[in-house]
Amino acid sequence: MKLPSMFSVRPGVGLDPDTGLPIEIVRQRDRAIMVLIPAGRFRMGTPEREIPELVARFGRIPEAYRCEIPQRTVILDAFYIDKYEVTNEMYQRFCKSTDHQWPKHWVNGEYKADERCHPVRNVNWYDANAYASWAGVSLPTEAQWEKAARGTDGRLFPWGNEADYCRVHYLRLEYYQEGDGLAVPNVDRCLTAEVGSYPQGASPYGVMDMLGNVWEWCMDWFDCSYYAWSPSTNPKGPRIGEERVLKGCGSLHDLHKLRCAYRYSAKPDTPHTELFGFRCSYDPLS
Repeated sequence: MKLPSMFSVRPGVGLDPDTGLPIEIVRQRDRAIMVLIPAGRFRMGTPEREIPELVARFGRIPEAYRCEIPQRTVILDAFYIDKYEVTNEMYQRFCKSTDHQWPKHWVNGEYKADERCHPVRNVNWYDANAYASWAGVSLPTEAQWEKAARGTDGRLFPWGNEADYCRVHYLRLEYYQEGDGLAVPNVDRCLTAEVGSYPQGASPYGVMDMLGNVWEWCMDWFDCSYYAWSPSTNPKGPRIGEERVLKGCGSLHDLHKLRCAYRYSAKPDTPHTELFGFRCSYDPLS
């Protein structure tokens, strides 16, 4: 299968045996590395029987987990997803190329000098979608995002089921308790960290920073009950809605949200975007 000229392949990159596609590609417009997520089944969401355990481990009430049920098996075609979140440097290139409005915390179109490789933030869904269109790709569906984050086995975190917050950029230190098996990270107080700073938190496919750092916009409209009636093959979310899905949890949110299955949402034009960022995806079969 031949890829469009908007992508390149670095020397030595292997091929997926099922599709013949390269396991990594580079997007020409913004030089983003994209990782191939193979076709097949994965477990999406949370089993209802596990909610009491999640409440005991991470807090809140059972109602806080209700949008993640029922867990079901979902089948996806092969797709590519960005290995890293879109950075300030990449987003600045987009703004200068298109005269798009820069994030509201930048000064005269400039980000802080030491945040060149930090994920862009303060972007709403329309900003993220405009960038993806400019780059010739799209935002990931919620199902694509979740498979890229947790693999096929329904794990809680990209690395497995054991809580280890040294593997993510997460600043809510008041949640860590002595003697309960949670690792206490040594982090600075920056809202974001340079992308790829936590390689030990990579997903089973080598995708970085799927938890912590910034929330990531998905393509889907949000419906809390969607998992009960969604299709089992290539789900793309409800046809209409008022809010779009976000996944991944920013660095300053409640502990129970820092899991691959957690579903967050916001209006696409929300002004409250301090920790909202994104990464892109590409469907080679479309």
